[in-house]
Amino acid sequence: MQKTFKLSVFVIIILFPAISFGQYNNSSFDDMFFYRLPSARAEAMGRAYASIDGDISTVFFNPAGTASIKGLELNASFASPYYMAPWVKINYFGLAYHFNKYLTIGLSRNQVNYGTMLLRTTENPEGTGVSGIVAHSIYTLNIASQPIKDLFVGVNTNYMVYNVISENPKTLFFDFGVIKKLPLKQNRNFQQSINVAANICNLNNSKMTYKNADKAAEITEYSYDLPVITRYAANYQLIYKNHLLNDTLNIMEFLAQAEYNDLLNSDYMTSYHFGTELKLLEILSLRAGYYHKKIDDFGNPSYQKDNISSFTYGFGFQLPLYKLIKFPLNINFDYTSQPEQTNSKITSDSGDYNSYTFRLNWRF
Repeated sequence: MQKTFKLSVFVIIILFPAISFGQYNNSSFDDMFFYRLPSARAEAMGRAYASIDGDISTVFFNPAGTASIKGLELNASFASPYYMAPWVKINYFGLAYHFNKYLTIGLSRNQVNYGTMLLRTTENPEGTGVSGIVAHSIYTLNIASQPIKDLFVGVNTNYMVYNVISENPKTLFFDFGVIKKLPLKQNRNFQQSINVAANICNLNNSKMTYKNADKAAEITEYSYDLPVITRYAANYQLIYKNHLLNDTLNIMEFLAQAEYNDLLNSDYMTSYHFGTELKLLEILSLRAGYYHKKIDDFGNPSYQKDNISSFTYGFGFQLPLYKLIKFPLNINFDYTSQPEQTNSKITSDSGDYNSYTFRLNWRF
C-alpha cells in the first residue's frame, strides 16, 4: 500500500508538465497570485515557501505544509501600499486545526480590496456610470495529512470571487502538494533534515468568465484562464540545541531553501528563488533571499523589462511560551520592508512596501 501511494504521487508530479492547458493571459489575476504573498516570512526569504511546513500560510504555496501544524493556529497578514495606490487593502487570514497526524483542516481567505471604483460606459460617458466595490478574494479549504512517517500531502479547494463593480464572477480551482522530510545524521546537540517538495496550483485549469458592464460594447462576455503554477522546492534545516547552555530553547536554527516556479500555461513568470533564515534562541529570526523572474515585455523592449530580480530581507520575533513557562502558546511576528519592483524601464520603482504577519499557535 505504501509503495503504491508513493508511486502514485511520483507519477502525478512527473506527468503534470505533460498535461495540456489553456493559455494564461499574462497580467490577468497577477494581483492574486504573484504581486503580494500572504507571509512576511516568505517575502523575506526570496519569495519562496513551497518546501516549508508547520505554518498555515503554506496553504498559498503548498497545501501539504499544514500537515505538521501542532494544535490550533491562527494567522493574519497585511501588506501596503500596493504600488502607487495606498488605499488598496491586502490581507490574508488563516485558521487550521491539527486533529491527528492523518488529518489537518484549514480555512483561509486571501484578498485584494481596491475599494469603491467608478466605471464610465458608452451609454453614459459623461454621467455617473456604474460604481461599486472592487475586491478580489480566494477562499480556501485545506485538507492535509501525514499518511506515512515524514511524508506530507495536501489538497486545496479554492473558491475565487472577482468583484468587478457590477459583476461578481466566480470559479473553483484545486491545488495539490507533497512534502517529503528526510532526516539526516543527528546527535544530542544537532538535528538535521532536508525537505523536498512539489506543488501544482489550479490543476483543473479553471477559468474566470464575466460579462461586460457596458451593454453597448461588442464583446459581452470575457473568459480568462487562471495561471497553472508548478513549484519544485527543497530546503535544508539545522538545529543546534546545546543543553549545557539552555535546557529549553534551541541555541540556533538555520534554514536554506531553493525553489523553481513554472507556469504550465504561459511562457512567462518562470522564476528561481533562494532564501535563508537564522533563528537565535527561538526568539529572533534574521532572513534574506533572492529571486529572479521572467516576465512579458509585451513587445516593447525599450519600455518594458523582460525580467525582474531582487534581493529580499526581513526579520521576525517569536515568543515560545510553551517552552518558557509551560503555557501552550507560541506567538510569532514577522516583518519585511522592500523596494517595490515594477516592469517599467522608464519609470522608477514606486518606493517600498511593507508586509506584516501575526501568528498564534495553541499547542494542545
